[in-house]
Amino acid sequence: MPEATVKFYDSERGRGLLVPDGGGQELVVDSRALQAGGALEEGQRVSYELMRDSAEDLRAINVVPLRADGSDLAGGHGRDLL
Repeated sequence: MPEATVKFYDSERGRGLLVPDGGGQELVVDSRALQAGGALEEGQRVSYELMRDSAEDLRAINVVPLRADGSDLAGGHGRDLL
């Protein structure tokens, strides 16, 4: 799964932006897309799947926060599997 860094996340609105590794268009993330529940924090690393919301908007879905070692919070291995 691709990875990104949280640019910002407004927990009151449940929305934010991710910056994909390697650049490219910033991705909208919604609280409903978070697999581990809770909220994201600025600078946090995540893995995600990509969905095209419209002709121009990209949205991150199935967003999983990553630990510093690359494993996800659900006990997976994140980038170690790539």
